[in-house]
Amino acid sequence: MRAYLNIVKSILENGERKPNRTGVDALAVAGRMFEHDMSKGFPLLTTKKMPFKVVAVELEFFIKGLTDKNWLQERNNHIWDEWASPMKAPYDHTPEAKEKMKAERDLGPIYGFQWRHFNAQYQNYDKDYTGQGTLKINPDDRRMIVSAWNPSMIGEMALPPCHYAFQITVINGKLNLLWNQRSVDTMLGLPFNIASYAILLHLLAKEAGLQEGKLVGFLADTHIYVNHIDGAKEQLSRDPNLYPLPKIETQNFTSIFNWKAEDTQLLTILLMAVTVDGKIAKTTDHLANWTSKADKKIFVEETKKAGVIVMGETTYKTIGRPLPGRLNVIMSHTPDASQNQPGILEFTNTPPRELLRDLVDRGFNAVILGGGATINGLFLQEGLIDEVWLTIEPKIFGEGLSLFKGADVNLDLEMIETRQLDANVIQVRYKVKK
Repeated sequence: MRAYLNIVKSILENGERKPNRTGVDALAVAGRMFEHDMSKGFPLLTTKKMPFKVVAVELEFFIKGLTDKNWLQERNNHIWDEWASPMKAPYDHTPEAKEKMKAERDLGPIYGFQWRHFNAQYQNYDKDYTGQGTLKINPDDRRMIVSAWNPSMIGEMALPPCHYAFQITVINGKLNLLWNQRSVDTMLGLPFNIASYAILLHLLAKEAGLQEGKLVGFLADTHIYVNHIDGAKEQLSRDPNLYPLPKIETQNFTSIFNWKAEDTQLLTILLMAVTVDGKIAKTTDHLANWTSKADKKIFVEETKKAGVIVMGETTYKTIGRPLPGRLNVIMSHTPDASQNQPGILEFTNTPPRELLRDLVDRGFNAVILGGGATINGLFLQEGLIDEVWLTIEPKIFGEGLSLFKGADVNLDLEMIETRQLDANVIQVRYKVKK
């Protein structure tokens, strides 16, 4: 994201070095702003790998108003491991203090407690605070401000809120979220903050039945620790437009208060070339060699952007080699692990839903489903296809392989866009209605 990298560049060029409580100096500037239009995609950094699931699980923790870090650890989330309520494990740099903080599960009345139970008397992580000080949001109000900054409880918190308040404003049917942050760890914290508030905006828009608008962050002490400077320069050397921003999809949504991180997943896109009469090939040996240069070009571009393609073993054999620059996941009844190449080629018999969860855990945010018909059918049966992108080739086979095999096909689609790939070839992109 260019907006994020502009902040990084500004700090490196204009930041002044100063000490802080961590013992590691930082380059700091006073005041920056982050702004992103959600219609451009989900604002997850494309210049480094981001663990989407970690962000989503922490947000679920906040929304539930929880303060027990064991809940996070049970979900393989270790963001808060080294923090604890100072009332039970006082903050210090000594090894003894650090061990005590790690062992203590109570985080005190941090973010989520203030979001859900502002001004309720905090007792312990295992108490029920339902109905105590609950803040309810009116989607039509201009005074929708949620604050985590409670001066009377700062001393009880594992960490005083860095991002201490957010506000919702609705303009022309679009829900915008604006957050305030007193202290900004630009290289480690800010990418998480951006993604977390973007998910929250996404959920609130679904709750209110509104379109997603803009995400805006007002950043006060915005800094880069000196031991992160080399990493910052490396990120600036990367092209933020090399890969497009991902999309996210939330399934089975009823209310933000019932939402689980696992409900918001990576986008699964079925990308196939088809003839005018809907065939993907004449035979199973014909899958890869009949499509146009325009189709092959966009196939390469989109699979590289996603970073991962899932296909069946027969489809892979027609290609003959792993596609470079992305992870090739080959689904097989009898996977041959000896052929695996870390980060490049993986054979698996993992069921589709479990496979997608694993890819999310590994930081992928979109996956291209590249066939063949049997694999397409497996994902269709599980309701796991979010979008269908069809390149319409100017050919008619009459007889041949259909898009799906072994599945009861009954998809309702909503047009997203059409693209003219060359004089004779178009691509039609649909969203699957669920």
